[in-house]
Amino acid sequence: MYRFFQKLLYILYLNDAKAVLWRRLHFTNSGYFVIIAMAISVVLSIDPKMSMAYQILGFLAVILMVAFLYSLSFKVNFHIKRLLPKYATVEHPVYYKILIENISKKKEVGLEILDIFKDLRPTFDEFIGSNLNSRFQPFLYHNWHWLIKRKAHNVDLIPRQLPTILPGETIEVQMQLTPTVRGRLGFATILIARKDPFGLFRATRKIKLEDSIIVLPKRYEIEEFKLRGSRRYHRGGVALAAFTGDSEEFHSLKDYTPGEQLRFIDWKSLAKTDKLVVKKYQEEYFARHALVLDTFGDERLMPAFELGVSIAASFIATIDDSECLLDLMFVENDVYCFTMGRGLGDKINSIEVLASIALCKDKGFSVLVSSVESRVHLLTSIIFVFLAWDKRRKALVDLVRATGLDVRVIVVCDKKLNNVDEALPFDGLVHMIHTDRALEDLKRLSIR
Repeated sequence: MYRFFQKLLYILYLNDAKAVLWRRLHFTNSGYFVIIAMAISVVLSIDPKMSMAYQILGFLAVILMVAFLYSLSFKVNFHIKRLLPKYATVEHPVYYKILIENISKKKEVGLEILDIFKDLRPTFDEFIGSNLNSRFQPFLYHNWHWLIKRKAHNVDLIPRQLPTILPGETIEVQMQLTPTVRGRLGFATILIARKDPFGLFRATRKIKLEDSIIVLPKRYEIEEFKLRGSRRYHRGGVALAAFTGDSEEFHSLKDYTPGEQLRFIDWKSLAKTDKLVVKKYQEEYFARHALVLDTFGDERLMPAFELGVSIAASFIATIDDSECLLDLMFVENDVYCFTMGRGLGDKINSIEVLASIALCKDKGFSVLVSSVESRVHLLTSIIFVFLAWDKRRKALVDLVRATGLDVRVIVVCDKKLNNVDEALPFDGLVHMIHTDRALEDLKRLSIR
């Protein structure tokens, strides 16, 4: 019964959001004024002595009906192209262009344009998980409104006025939005609108034009730091450092000498030259660091998780990987390790990965422990970004420290959730970053 009530309320909120969007797109401020005046007239007309109220109500109803009927004849014949950058960043304005070509034979005057995203209404899981501290708080309308606003990317649903467009003319419209949520932001349609002569109602025509832009996590300014640790021997060199096993990096060819392993013979060269040659491999020493992002928790940890993702992205952008390798490690639906540095991978690619990362809900923390433990022998140092500080996470840190690696720990602290066990020792390697003063805490962060 409780589950049925959840789904019913979710469906009601979905339809309400759809109706609100329709009203905001079609009615102007003057149109809202007319509707309010009609409502007042209906109330006043209860008194039979208020005959003027009937007249006002009838007059306003006729005007509104004419405005609606006028909109039915609206048609446009445009070819539209949207020019988007590949990336945007949370809380940073992004500018893009829309090209509009009038392929009709008539001049278009008094038009407006609005870019419509793909459905940004919360999913059922987001709705239910919006606040797990209370059994009934997720059903309050202000929670739904907060979820809608959070995903709306600070876009004001006010159509932008277009200049007069002559037949065959192409115009360029500058658009702006400020993303508020990381991930892939999808565009669905272009809305072309025109007001009726009374300025009450907008006639609209949708032109389907799907596009997308990747919104990268917010990044903070972190003082440039150097990771400690000496270089280690890596069999196979840099080119194969992202893989495990005994593979080696090809360097050159040389003549075969008796006693060399047959698996190093280049059989293709033998077929061409009828001469035995073997492949020579390069082996190198270099520093390799790991950035381990904690993804374990429920929806209550979303603010801490979003901050953790931003901190990880900030580290990636700050660390100088020209002379070392950096592994980004996390667990989602699988265990992932992305290697960058020394030509192996680009920083922007790893930050792009963080743009779509989500909390891990179907695996235990032991999966991350096993993954880190299996790679410790390759690493020089590790930076942990934890969403909490408890016995499991401290045990992982102690496990890595016992190997002699240099370890630094970032713990995202949310006082509302009490996600930090004050009884556990912090030592000097644990840095607390509070969700309510992240910028201030990160300015004091120093990892040397």
